[in-house]
Amino acid sequence: MGLSTKIHNIEAAQRQLDTAISLFFSDGDPCAVITLAAASEEVLGNYLDGRWVKNNEENMFNRMYENANSRGLEFKSKAEFSQRLINVTRNSLKHASTEGEQYVSIDREEMVIRLMLAVMSFQIGAGKPFSEPMCRFEVWLKENRAHYLQADGE
Repeated sequence: MGLSTKIHNIEAAQRQLDTAISLFFSDGDPCAVITLAAASEEVLGNYLDGRWVKNNEENMFNRMYENANSRGLEFKSKAEFSQRLINVTRNSLKHASTEGEQYVSIDREEMVIRLMLAVMSFQIGAGKPFSEPMCRFEVWLKENRAHYLQADGE
């Protein structure tokens, strides 16, 4: 790669996600797994089938927020939802702007969930087939965390 390269956001998000998955399977740095997966998920949340959507009410974050509300979880705002439920560790890894954020607790299950959300975002947002690392992670999920893939009541 030369001094300057131009790539599409979706390609950048795929590279981040593929790297996060590779780190997960090689027992790499959990901070990097979560940060890379979250960055990928955030970018992909602004796309729907490969098309950038302005003011995207269809993005993954909004879908998760609406789903949480429909299940009876109550949040005063989307920001509160993000801070309390979705992005606690991710935000702590990006910036320690609140007292008490000097230490971050990370467990393997949080990495699994963050990767799963990023793969879901890729599936909805990218409009292209899964990469080899994503396929590998999907197989691993089915074999090791099938309960995450089941709809309610199954």
